Amino acid sequence: SELVPAWSPSGDRVVGVVAYDPNDEFSPGIYVIHIRTRAWRKVVETVPFRSQQHVDWNRHQDRILVSYDPGADVLDLESGAATTLGDADGQPIFRARWSPEGDSIWYSRTGGMHVMVASGGPPRLFQPTGTTFRPVGGWSFSPDGRTIAYAHGILESNGFYDLRNEIRIIG
Repeated sequence: SELVPAWSPSGDRVVGVVAYDPNDEFSPGIYVIHIRTRAWRKVVETVPFRSQQHVDWNRHQDRILVSYDPGADVLDLESGAATTLGDADGQPIFRARWSPEGDSIWYSRTGGMHVMVASGGPPRLFQPTGTTFRPVGGWSFSPDGRTIAYAHGILESNGFYDLRNEIRIIG
C-alpha cells in the first residue's frame, strides 16, 4: 500500500516511493526500476511510511516531484540530490504537480492555486479573472496543458462548505 509509482516519459522506467525494496528488505526510499531489464536502483532514502500522495516525473528531465500533502520534494534521479520545496510565506504545499512544460511547479495551499518556477523562487497566485478557483481535492492538467480539471468545494451563502463537491474545468 505504500507504493506510489510513476512512469518515465519514455515509458522505459518506473519510479516508486516504497518502504520495502524489491528483495523484500525494509529499506524506505525512492527506487527506479528499468522495465526491460528489471534492474532496480535506490536513488535516495526516505522517511519510513511518510504519507506520499503523488509522484510526478518531469517530461523533459530526469527529475521527479514527490507530493506528500503537506510538503513536496524535487529529486534529481541521476545525482540523488533532493530539494524540499517551501512556500515563500511558510504555508504548507499540497498536491504539487509539474507544469506540462516542466518549467514550473503548481500546487494548492490556503488561498488557492500557486505557481513557482521549478528552480525555486517566490510563488504567484493563479486566480483567473471572473472565476472562483478553490480546489478542495485532486486536480490535473489536460494532456495539452491548456486546461485544469479540479474538485471544487461548494460554498453556501452562510460561509460554510456544503458536503458536496463539483468537478470543474478552467483554462
